[in-house]
Amino acid sequence: MRFATSIPKKYHDTTMTTSPKCCSSTRDIGLLVLRVGVAILFIMHGYGKLFGHAPGMEMFTGMVTGMGFPLPTAFAYLAALSEFVGGIALLLGVFTCTAGTLTAITMFVAFAFAHKFDLNAGGAAFSLLVSSIALALLGPGKYSVKAMMGKEKEGCCGMGGNCCTPTENTKK
Repeated sequence: MRFATSIPKKYHDTTMTTSPKCCSSTRDIGLLVLRVGVAILFIMHGYGKLFGHAPGMEMFTGMVTGMGFPLPTAFAYLAALSEFVGGIALLLGVFTCTAGTLTAITMFVAFAFAHKFDLNAGGAAFSLLVSSIALALLGPGKYSVKAMMGKEKEGCCGMGGNCCTPTENTKK
């Protein structure tokens, strides 16, 4: 508490969330890099499951069965489709909120059930989980198909609000 009161009032402002720099091209380039990197991993893993490459659908279904899921084939296909189709959507920057949410759920299940919340074994799943959440909340950015269509506020943050405008609490 004492530290916070010793900071001059002019520095108490949350300028990162209220300044125009929030929506600068640097932020959008960062979202593009994150989207493309995460999308490549999801597409690669989903493709491997769906089209018979490592691990292949049969082996993946066996893994899901071993985790005790009911309807393991259905769950295996849902996870693989979430990764593959969700990865394509993230790559293009369309349906980012939906794709990010579905891939986050898939990665949470992988991290929780396949890796038992072990960061050493499931570090990649955890990284993809938090990256998916970030993309779902922030949206695709201006370097996306959605932005080219004139609908760049598609992320969960853009639904009913603008992440980069001051809130009532910070307008003072």
